Amino acid sequence: MLRSIGVIGVCLLAAVSIAAAQEGRADVALSGTAVFTRDSSGNGVDQAVTNSGGLLGSFRFQVRRRDTIELNYGYTRNSQIYTSGTTLAFQEQQANVHELTAAYVYQVNRKAKLNPFVLGGGGLLLFRPMTASTHSLVDPQGDTEGTILVGLGANYRLTDALGIRVQLRGLMYKAPDFGVNAVSTGAWALTGEPSIGLTLRF
Repeated sequence: MLRSIGVIGVCLLAAVSIAAAQEGRADVALSGTAVFTRDSSGNGVDQAVTNSGGLLGSFRFQVRRRDTIELNYGYTRNSQIYTSGTTLAFQEQQANVHELTAAYVYQVNRKAKLNPFVLGGGGLLLFRPMTASTHSLVDPQGDTEGTILVGLGANYRLTDALGIRVQLRGLMYKAPDFGVNAVSTGAWALTGEPSIGLTLRF
């Protein structure tokens, strides 16, 4: 985990260094998110996910007038609840969830006070199980899933440097099973993340 954090830190420093040489073409954002995941099922197992709150950090660099590259790190903590369709027995696994994604962002007019945008990309979701409880899975393992990312939103400029970002993001990925075949649904999970945060342009 420390190695992963170190790699992320180096990448962010490199990105900021590039942006420093291109004044006014980059921004960073820190947002609060609400995380809602649709129930899924398969192989005789129903899988539900608790709603949660989280944090999203983003870095954007403008390549051309309307074209921007975005890097994201997101964090939340929730529980996956697995219920057998035949015995009605359930198991619950709490986990920390880390998002590492990149996206292409198309924006209408970055210099305008109100700047709508759409985005698309992908990356990884890292599910890291927490300590065991009575209903936890037996010997859960870390689960890393590829994800598709789409979204839309708008930036509202307060000053030349500060602004507000409101957006709705969607993630599609294989539902995690933490390496336990008995609870694997093989289904796709869909997560919606409305968020609001502050942006700093430089």
